[in-house]
Amino acid sequence: MKRSAVRVLFSVAVFVVAFAYAPAVVAQDGVAESPEVWNLVQRLAVQPDPAEAFARLDPEEQKRVADYLTTGTLVVTPILGKTNYTVTGERCVTRGTSAVFYVANGAAWTYTLMIQACDNGVRITRWNTWRTVDVAWWAVGWRFVGDIQQVSFLGPNATYVYAYRQGHFQWCVGSFGCFSDRYPWAWHRIYVNGSWQYGSGGA
Repeated sequence: MKRSAVRVLFSVAVFVVAFAYAPAVVAQDGVAESPEVWNLVQRLAVQPDPAEAFARLDPEEQKRVADYLTTGTLVVTPILGKTNYTVTGERCVTRGTSAVFYVANGAAWTYTLMIQACDNGVRITRWNTWRTVDVAWWAVGWRFVGDIQQVSFLGPNATYVYAYRQGHFQWCVGSFGCFSDRYPWAWHRIYVNGSWQYGSGGA
């Protein structure tokens, strides 16, 4: 065998061995991006009764699915919205802030606080806040329980409006009960000049 051919075979062999023993790619908070677990999660999600399908998994598979879906990171995501002017000359600013719970494959759920504030150049004349929730179709077990805190008020001389809201998510699987609770929150402050402050997070 020629020396060049030997070198090629040796390189291929090294690649195969390295690939076989390479660790899985690690996502946020140390959760492995395992295609096997991700495929299992998707199969559970399309079952008529995902909780029953989860119960039929062996204990190791159950643990891997649970770890995959409940270990993640909350990320602040601003929504710039829009600015409109009414026929009376009011400026109305709409903004949003989301607390997004990311696991290895992507966003499992999103908690968003929206706000609209209108001003006449001197003071806030009216405002409105509302909350939206989105749970990914594949996020088996995650459910939104409800809001646990909310407050909004005008600042001194109506120069700004402040809004805060906090929600509660649980990860529950049938008779196995609930294994994880998350409490995302989001806040806004819109000033009479249209400027905006925001934040989100959770535990």
